Amino acid sequence: MVDTTSVALLNRVQDAADNDAWSQFDGIYRNFIVRFLSSREIDHDVGEDICQSVMKQVYEALSSGGFTHNGRKGAFRYWLRRVVVSQLGLHRRK
Repeated sequence: MVDTTSVALLNRVQDAADNDAWSQFDGIYRNFIVRFLSSREIDHDVGEDICQSVMKQVYEALSSGGFTHNGRKGAFRYWLRRVVVSQLGLHRRK
């Protein structure tokens, strides 16, 4: 896995017509999310459900300009972890 997020990839994901960008993004960050949840001993099936919710929220945020990379190393992954923790909290409250 790459250590930094490609700002160019984040920009490409915002283009709904660029399916290759979303596939590449999904391939990188789905694993990141699943590992994060697994490290918190979340069941695999539950983790997949949460991951799907996270990816939906990320897509919506990137598409609508709800996330803008500030250029600092780790900014996107920090934001992504916050989204995962938020979705995990929503799942636990259900």
